[in-house]
Amino acid sequence: MMRRPNRGIAGATFDVALIALVGLALASVAQAGGLYVGEFATNSMGTAGAGAGASALDAGTVLHNPAAMTRLEGHQVWAGFTPGVGFIEFDKTDSPVNSNGGNGGNQGAFVPLLGAGYAHKLNERVSLGVSVFSVSGASLNPSNNWTGQNELSKINFITFAANPGVAVKVTDWLSIGANALVIYGNIDWKFRGPIAGGSVHIEDADDTAGGGIASIFLEPMEGLRFGLLYQSEVKLKLRGNLEVAAAEVSPGLDLDLPLPQALRLSTYWDATEDIALLLELEWEDWSTADNVSLGIGGGGTIVPLGFRDTWGIGFGLHYQLNPKWQLRTGYSYDSSALRTQDRISALPIDEQHRLAFGAVHQYSESVQLGFAFEWLHLGQGKLKTANVRGSYGPNEIFFIGGAINWMTPSWKETFGRGES
Repeated sequence: MMRRPNRGIAGATFDVALIALVGLALASVAQAGGLYVGEFATNSMGTAGAGAGASALDAGTVLHNPAAMTRLEGHQVWAGFTPGVGFIEFDKTDSPVNSNGGNGGNQGAFVPLLGAGYAHKLNERVSLGVSVFSVSGASLNPSNNWTGQNELSKINFITFAANPGVAVKVTDWLSIGANALVIYGNIDWKFRGPIAGGSVHIEDADDTAGGGIASIFLEPMEGLRFGLLYQSEVKLKLRGNLEVAAAEVSPGLDLDLPLPQALRLSTYWDATEDIALLLELEWEDWSTADNVSLGIGGGGTIVPLGFRDTWGIGFGLHYQLNPKWQLRTGYSYDSSALRTQDRISALPIDEQHRLAFGAVHQYSESVQLGFAFEWLHLGQGKLKTANVRGSYGPNEIFFIGGAINWMTPSWKETFGRGES
C-alpha cells in the first residue's frame, strides 16, 4: 500500500500541489490528438494531420504510419522545423477565491518543434526507417502576481523520441509495419505558495522508457489508401528532487507518467485528377492516467486526476495546382480529456480545434519543400476550483512550419559509383 507524504512538509494544501505537478507533466509531454500534440513538422501539418497515415507521399510516413514506407520510392530523408507561439490568457471571474492576484498575462511561450526521418528501401518487399522528434518549451509561464500561482508558476518539459522499425509488403495491396518507440522526458517546474508558504522547484526529473508501434497499410485500388496504427502505452518514471525553499528540504521525487495507448485510422482518396480527400479518426486511452503514483521522500500517494478517454476526427484536402505546386488545407477536432469539475489552473485542458493551410513545392526531381500554417484553439478551459475561477481566452497557439524531403533512387548513384 502506498503511504501518503509527510504532511508536516506540505500542510493542508499539499494534495493540490501533487495534482498540479502530475497534471502539468501530463499536459506538457503530449504528442498527437486529445492531449497529444499533433504538430510533428511534417507536410501533414497542411491538413491538420488528417490522412497522415494513408497519404504516404514523403519520408514523414515513417512517423505517421511505418507500414506505408513500402510505397515510397528509393531512399528518402525528411527534416522539418515548426516554431509555435502561444497566446494563453486567463480571465478570472469576480469571486472571493480570486481576491488575490491578477490574470497572469499571456501564459503562452515559444514552442520549437523539430523532426527528422529516414526511409530506406531495402528491396521491393522490405523497407527500413527511423524518425526522431522533440516537443520542447515552456508550456505555461504566467506573471508572478497571477491568482493561480499556488498551483502554477512556470513549467518546462522536454521530450525526445525515436521509432526505428521495419515494413514488409505482404501483397501488392497490403503492407505491415513494426517499430520500437523510445521516449526521453525531462521536467523542470516551479510553483509557490502551497508548501510551507514558499517556492517549490522540481528540477531535472527525467526518465527514458520504451513501447511499440504496429501498423497496417492498405491500397485496394489505385488512388484509394488506408492506414491503421496502434501505439502501445509508454510508462515514464520520472526521478528527481523536490526543492522546498521555505522548509529547507530536498526530498527525492518519483512520478509515474503514463503516455497512453492510441489507435488511429487514416484514409486517402484521389477524388479527381487534381483533388484528394483525406480523413482521420483516432482514440486515445487517457483514462489510464486517471490515477497515477507519486512518491516524495520515501512516502507515496495515488493522485486522482479525473482523466477520460479522448476521440478525434479530421478532414483534409489536397489540390494539385500545377505540376510544381500542391495546395493543402484541413481541420481536426479532439475531445477534452477533462470535465470542468476536474480541471485546475495547472491543467487547463479542454477540447482542441485545428485549422491548417499548407503548400508543397516540387523544387526538383529529388527535392520537395513544404510549408504550413496552423491555428490551434485549446478551448475555453473553464476553471472552478477552491483557489481559481474563470476561463481562458484567448487560448490558442499559432504554428508556422517548414520541411524538406530529399529522395535518391540509390546511394551508389548519389555518390557517383552507379549500380553494380
